[in-house]
Amino acid sequence: MDDITRQSYATECRNLATQIATEAPDDERDVQDVLCETIDGHEWVIYTHQNHGVLQHGNAEAYTENYDSEMPMTDGGEINWALLAYAALESDVQALLDDAETDWQDAHEDDDDGAA
Repeated sequence: MDDITRQSYATECRNLATQIATEAPDDERDVQDVLCETIDGHEWVIYTHQNHGVLQHGNAEAYTENYDSEMPMTDGGEINWALLAYAALESDVQALLDDAETDWQDAHEDDDDGAA
């Protein structure tokens, strides 16, 4: 795969959010479960050479923000780049899902206001 660009990162995050929002209700699974499974199996998380591209364009601070922990290390004492990339990609896709949920709720509140 080519290097991850800002544009390709943003596009992939939008595509993943759409996929997750569509897939979760169909599978009767929680959106969080589908999010975790999807991100965990994504090539940008699996392949070490892709991890840095995610961290360059994504929320590189997501691991420490969301897990309130220090830098994750492997058993060999190396930085766990895959875990950092997972946290960044998960955070960015979750933000898009949250925005979509807020937009949906706002639209339905507007509908309710008009019906009264």
